[in-house]
Formats: sequence, structure tokens, C-alpha cells
Amino acid sequence: MISVQEKMKVPRRVLAACSLGTILEWYDFSVYAYLAPVLAPLFFPHEDKVISIVLAYSVFAIGFFVRPLGAVLFGHFGDRVGRKKVLIYSIILIATSTALIGVLPTYSQAGKLAPILLIILRILQGVTIGGEVAGACSFVIESTQNERRGFATSLIWACSGVGILFSSIIVSAVTFFMAPAELSGWGWRLPFLLAAVTGMAGYYFRKNTSESFQFVRMQISDKTVRFPFVESIKKFKVEMLLTSGLYVSSAMITYLVSVYMPIYASKTIGLPFSQTMAVNTVIMTCMVLLVPVFGYYSDIFGRRKILMIASILLSICAFPLYVFITRGSLINLVVAQALLALIGSAYQGAITRTVLEMFPANVRYSAVGFGYNLAYSLFGGTAPVVAVCLINRLNFNSAPGLYLAAGALISFFSACYLKESCSINVKDIPQWV
Repeated sequence: MISVQEKMKVPRRVLAACSLGTILEWYDFSVYAYLAPVLAPLFFPHEDKVISIVLAYSVFAIGFFVRPLGAVLFGHFGDRVGRKKVLIYSIILIATSTALIGVLPTYSQAGKLAPILLIILRILQGVTIGGEVAGACSFVIESTQNERRGFATSLIWACSGVGILFSSIIVSAVTFFMAPAELSGWGWRLPFLLAAVTGMAGYYFRKNTSESFQFVRMQISDKTVRFPFVESIKKFKVEMLLTSGLYVSSAMITYLVSVYMPIYASKTIGLPFSQTMAVNTVIMTCMVLLVPVFGYYSDIFGRRKILMIASILLSICAFPLYVFITRGSLINLVVAQALLALIGSAYQGAITRTVLEMFPANVRYSAVGFGYNLAYSLFGGTAPVVAVCLINRLNFNSAPGLYLAAGALISFFSACYLKESCSINVKDIPQWV
């Protein structure tokens, strides 16, 4: 049995292991997005540069389409054999696949084999990342006191933001210090190869932590189920749909406001890419710091209220702020992206505990993982491709703002159906949950 003293120590170790692992996995996964404009002519050469970029972002999207598969696969074993074991394997797999991208031959060196190999590695990345967030957050919430769960789980989302920020910093440095010829020649490989080092660090931290208390109790009580994903479909269909609906805004905030914004702004306003990347890095830093703040306040004021207010504000403000970006200069970009990030921080800070507490521990990893990754595959990874297509099809540079507003409305109506999770009393929850 686990002593009370041990029980008090574990959350710090769990937070450290899950946080660092999440940072490193999201760095590995998102670095491709920032380098897509560089990779486009190397792997998808075409006379029309727009087609080349769309193809590069389509490969980015492929990594998202397979994420629900990863959620089912990793969720099954996470709910059956434990969160810790699955999270160890996930970081090894994504570090390996990312580092291998860094040694791929280009189209000029290997012809059609080059994009095929790139697609295979992106699929492996997608399957792996599909099992990361739900597992890490389940690990944390099952090791944290009830009144601190909103704050603790928001830290994990913040760490995914740190991973994206880390990739933004590395790509910014590479693009700033290297000439375009060097960047296209060999410089683009460096951010991918760095994954080999980060993977070893993540493995060490996750290997040296303990399994979550609730999962251990669940195993002792023999409350695990044979097929957790099937069980979640049978008993929690509505909750899984609500989870996907809530994560629509989360996905679009992440990939339209953070990942795609520097490329969008450089193409629309004509600012240097290195400059828009620098702005993005600063805004992402602020967002990462704000998310746990809103997570903390969600434990006090309630998550449902914050989710509803943030999503309706996003639906109202998204389009005007994108118009503001297109009609101005660097100052307009800074102001608009900062406001979008502020609203997004409130939403991201409140969402994680909300969805985790919809499900019991024996199906939590599978159910949350699938609902989360379904939304991210349909509305996250596709967001840059949809944005580029909307702009070119409609000849309207502010079109991504309308798309973001529509996604925010889906999340708002999903939040309307929620019960306030902070009203749940921990005493009412069975010991194995």
C-alpha cells in the first residue's frame, strides 16, 4: 500500500514527469508546422508555390487524421496496464520519428520516395501524440487533490504550449542566424535532430516516477475493463461528443492563433518571417504563463462559466481582429494576436479538468483521448490548410477569422450543456474512480 507521505510527494514527481514529457513531445510534433514553408519546395516542388505549401501543410494535417487511432491504441493500454508505461513508450516513439525526419533525403535526392517517407514519419508522430495529452492529464488529475485539479491539469496544457513555444524559438533562431540557402540546404534538419536529445531527457523523467494513485486503486479493486474504448462508446457517447465540441475552439486557437499566425501575417502584411516568428514567440510566452492562472481561477469560479464567456468572446472578436491584422502593420499584429491569445488562455485554462471529470478512471484515457483527438484532427491539423484555401478561394485575407468564429460557436453550444464540474464533491466519487 502507498503511505500518506508518499502520496503527498508523488504529485510533484508526476507533474515534473508529465510536464517535461509533454513539452518535448509537442516540440517534436509542432516543429514541422513552423518549417513547412521551408520543407514545401524541398519535398513538394511545384511551379505554383501555393500548391507546394498546401501539400506541405496537408502532410501536417495527416499527422492529425491518425491521432484518434493513436488515442484508441494508447488509451486502451493506458486504461488497462497503466498511464506511466504508455507515456514512456509514447515519448520514445515520437522522439525517434522526429529525429528521422531530420535525416530524410529531399525530393531532388530521392524523388517520390522522399515525400512518402515524410508522410510515414508524420503518421507515426500523429499516432503517438494521439496518446499523449489525455494520458498525461489523466496521470496528473488522478494524483492531485480535488480543489487543485483545475490548476494542475491546466499546467499540462501550458506545457504543450511550452513545447510549441520551444519549437517556435528554435525555428526563429535558425531562420534568424542562417541565410536562406543554408536553411534550405541543411539548417532545417537541426530542429528535427534535436528531438533525439529531448527524447532521452523525457524518457529519464517518466521512467523515474510512480503510477497514479487512482489507477493503482482501480487495479487493486479489479475495476479495469477489457475494452475501455468500447465501454466508453456504450456508456458515454454524449460526453465524448461534448468533449469533441469543447475542443474545437482549443484546436483552432492553438493552430490558427499560435502555429499558423506567423506564416499568415508574413504573407498577408508582408512582414519578414523572422519578425512575425519573434512576435509569435513573445505572445506564446504570455499565453503559456496565463493558462495556469485561468486554471487556478477555474477552481474558484467554475469552469463552465469561463468556457462559455471565452468561447462567445472568441466568436465575436475573431473576425474583427483578423481584419485589424490585414489593414495594419506590426503593431496591429501584436495587438490582435495578444487579444486572441488572452481569450484563448482563459479557454485553455478551464477546459482540461472539465472533460476529464466527465469520465470514470477505467475509461478516462480512452474516452478523453478520442474526443480530444477527433476535434484536433478535424479542426486543428486542417486549420492551416483550410485557412490557405479560404484565402485563395474567396480572395479574402480575413477569412480565417470567420472560420475561427464558427468553431468558437460550436464550443459555446457544447459548454451550454455542461454541468458545473467544480460542484462535484470528492467524497461522492468512489475510491477507485
